[in-house]
Amino acid sequence: LIDNNMADKATVLYDALHISNSSYRSHFNARIAAYKLNYDRAKSLLFEIVNGNLEGLPYPFVFSVYSDLERYCKATEDYENAYRCAVEKRKFEYKK
Repeated sequence: LIDNNMADKATVLYDALHISNSSYRSHFNARIAAYKLNYDRAKSLLFEIVNGNLEGLPYPFVFSVYSDLERYCKATEDYENAYRCAVEKRKFEYKK
């Protein structure tokens, strides 16, 4: 929904799901921040995830976090961190 310019509907739906995992909530809030062009906030939320404990998080989720973080780093011309994210996400690309 966020990618289709329906962030308000996405927020209502997400809140209704009552997801308690802080990493999932941070990722969602980062996507909303990026939708509002607040890339610094989005990056901050995603860096908290990748700098935290990734143990127990599904690999596709971690890959998605790194992919989004790479994109937001590029949007803010933070190419060094974009490169680092591109390298790190490859570790999670084909794992199950």
